[in-house]
Amino acid sequence: MFAMDPMEIRRLTREEAWADAQAEIEAMKAELRARAEAVVRNERDLQEALAEARRLAVEASSEKALAAAERERLEEREQQIHAVEKELAAQRMELEARSDQPVGFEAGLAELA
Repeated sequence: MFAMDPMEIRRLTREEAWADAQAEIEAMKAELRARAEAVVRNERDLQEALAEARRLAVEASSEKALAAAERERLEEREQQIHAVEKELAAQRMELEARSDQPVGFEAGLAELA
């Protein structure tokens, strides 16, 4: 039978433990590299999403400003229309008042009567 020196057994055990520890460390490093790559991808995706959100916010703000300007223009137009309607109503009332008074030949007949 083959007998090994106890010192040799301890050395081999330490080397085996060292190799196991190294393999475990390498596996951990690989996992950390994969996680770091995922973090970089997620960060890139979030930056792109943030840029898109900012672009959409600027676009929405521009559309809001355009809508406000359009609403103001429409309100001014409505005020102008109201002023014209008011003027037309005054002119209509003036014409109706005139039509109640005889004009031309009819006015002469009314004076003779």
